[in-house]
Amino acid sequence: MRASLPFVAVLVFTLGFTPQSHAANKDAVPTAWLDSLSANLWRIKTDGVLSQFRIHSVNRMVKKDGEMKDENEQWQLVNIASDGTRTFHTTDAQGNILPDDKPKVVKPETTEDSDSLAHVKEDEDNNVNISVAPLDPVKLKYRSNHRFTLLPSPGNGLVKFAYEPIDKDKGGFDGEATIDTTTWLPVNVTGYPIPLPNKRIKQMDLSIDFEKWGKGYAFPAHVTSHVTAKWLLLTFRMVSTQDFVDFVAKDK
Repeated sequence: MRASLPFVAVLVFTLGFTPQSHAANKDAVPTAWLDSLSANLWRIKTDGVLSQFRIHSVNRMVKKDGEMKDENEQWQLVNIASDGTRTFHTTDAQGNILPDDKPKVVKPETTEDSDSLAHVKEDEDNNVNISVAPLDPVKLKYRSNHRFTLLPSPGNGLVKFAYEPIDKDKGGFDGEATIDTTTWLPVNVTGYPIPLPNKRIKQMDLSIDFEKWGKGYAFPAHVTSHVTAKWLLLTFRMVSTQDFVDFVAKDK
């Protein structure tokens, strides 16, 4: 990630416009872009639009030589209640709930009330949950603590920019976002939360592909995560993929 404008460049721009100051500012992300994206973030939230969807998860352990081992596959059915509560059921590939299914109920997140953007907690099964939204840095509440840098456009109708926390103690997300300028909805987001969700996790990289759905929505369709964790003297490298399918709209 590039650093913010040097003090001298800022001073030159303040005293008077020059070709040099224009060149120094060419990587700035227009505030209007951040405002447009922030105004449309509600269109990527599933709680108010969907009643149900399915998740196909594959988790793999990676050896030092890059070989995959210990693959674990799981299908889940997720029901969303009117208050946003989600109930996760374990199913087979066809969507039939398994006889030994133990439903897991997850209440709506309360990240907005947290002092830290990267609010982390562990559930009763010691599974790490990251209640951090990778696109929250564009919101006014968090924007002042993030540095934004314009990146080359990946194609027609698309813009791309990077962002990183200025004060890491306040938490945030270090990543890159590709945005569709016709809808101001995300196409892809990559990066990692700050701080990392657990002291045993030493490295984490996320990639989220969004898919257009319905009239003006875009939901996460494919998520890939690479995690390196250490436990005592052992180092574990894991690759996880999640595909979100079979979206069902709420009854109006």
